Amino acid sequence: MDLLMKENHIRFSTIIEPGELSIEPDLIKTVCLNLLDNARKAVGGNARIALKGHPVERGYQFIIEDNGCGMETNELSKIKEA
Repeated sequence: MDLLMKENHIRFSTIIEPGELSIEPDLIKTVCLNLLDNARKAVGGNARIALKGHPVERGYQFIIEDNGCGMETNELSKIKEA
């Protein structure tokens, strides 16, 4: 992901705290890569994307933040589509 972000002039950062996850590694990798690629496509000038992860009470939370255009309210239902 680092190389792709650099090629697109996007400042990419990661802040991942240690934690235990009971998940299929390949599946979570696919999900994160898909979300990061969507963020890459949505950011404009002065682009920033961050991948964060930290333990929560009942698991682990991943957060992808960007300064992109966001989604229209009527498009939010499409987030879970394949």
